[in-house]
This record gives sequence, C-alpha cells and structure tokens, in this order.
Amino acid sequence: MVIPASAATTYSVTVQTDSLSYGGNQPVKITGVVSPTPGPDTAVLIRGTNPAGVTVTVGDQPVSNATGSFEMDFLAGGSSSR
Repeated sequence: MVIPASAATTYSVTVQTDSLSYGGNQPVKITGVVSPTPGPDTAVLIRGTNPAGVTVTVGDQPVSNATGSFEMDFLAGGSSSR
C-alpha cells in the first residue's frame, strides 16, 4: 500500500488598519483576509505594539470559513474594546 504524502497548504494573510498612525486611546481597527479560505474553527493571533515595541494588545480572532475575513478592534493605549 502506498500512502501519498500530504502537501501542506500555504496561506497568505493580508492585514490593514483604518489609519496610518494612532495616539492616546484612539480606537484601532484591524481587518484582514486569509487566503485560501481556511476551514472551520480557524483563528488568527493579532499582537498590537506601540512604536517602542511594547505590546498593547494580544488577541485571537475567528476567521470566516466562508470569506477568510477577520477583524479586531482595540484602543491604541492598550485596553481592548472588543
């Protein structure tokens, strides 16, 4: 019996924000798309950092298994608004 080797799927992730820069406690919206569209129960891990590289938020967001899209909202100062 010969079992074919499974090829791992390579995904690309496109991410964008609603502004080029933020200050204080401005709301930040991150949206993105995973391609090809992943199966059910898939999530992306998002880590937001300030200009000094300090993490201000970390969160996992579900990815739509219909469109591959995801989004996350948080405050630039560090408190999650989701």
